[in-house]
Amino acid sequence: MTVWTRPMALAHSRALLKSLLDANRYDALVLQNVHIDDADPKGTVQCSMAVEPCHANINGTLHGGMSATLVDIVSSLAIAARGYHSTGVSVDIHTTYLAAPPVGTPLRITASADRIGGTLAFTRVEIEHLVKGTERWELAVRGSHTKYVKGAARPGHLPGRK
Repeated sequence: MTVWTRPMALAHSRALLKSLLDANRYDALVLQNVHIDDADPKGTVQCSMAVEPCHANINGTLHGGMSATLVDIVSSLAIAARGYHSTGVSVDIHTTYLAAPPVGTPLRITASADRIGGTLAFTRVEIEHLVKGTERWELAVRGSHTKYVKGAARPGHLPGRK
């Protein structure tokens, strides 16, 4: 079996994000400017982006639905970073909103795949925003995501092979 490395985790996570964007569905509408900065083979992914007008609510701040989408997608990227070829389907997503970053604000999104079992994967996500006029990052959204992964292709098992 091949040893899963940081460059492999990063490439695999980026390939998953690209496939979501190339499918030209909902994800492509809102995730075009998400950049995967780092991925660890232990299942941690760090992404960055800025809040754009298409991500904002009527008040000009990060929309709660966009935050939930980031929790969904970036936690899935954390599962992919562990070498999974598919990342399952959502069982539940929880989001707690702590701040409302306005349009133009840089975001840092960190997700960890805390446990991946035979049936379920448990992840957590933090979305931080850069406080205007400072170099300080503050937590804007905390999320958790449980995914059903039974049957997902596991590390070391390429699709179509036994």
